[in-house]
Amino acid sequence: MGNEIREIQVACFRLGDDIYAVDIMRIKEIIRPQKLASLPKAPSFVEGVLNLRGAVIPVIDLRKRFDMPPREHDQNSDS
Repeated sequence: MGNEIREIQVACFRLGDDIYAVDIMRIKEIIRPQKLASLPKAPSFVEGVLNLRGAVIPVIDLRKRFDMPPREHDQNSDS
């Protein structure tokens, strides 16, 4: 009756030792890193904003936001 099994697909990412998942139906799109415009007087975890087809999208560093140590750059990093 109410025990119907529903499968969903998720996008996963790691933050520190934890792994998080987001339902892909809630993700609009995934884009390559782009040049950011800085924001004066923004909190330290706000990296800047980008213009995505006329929409201003804020970009935040979750490590900074949650007071985690910075990550070493490697082949999986964007820079």
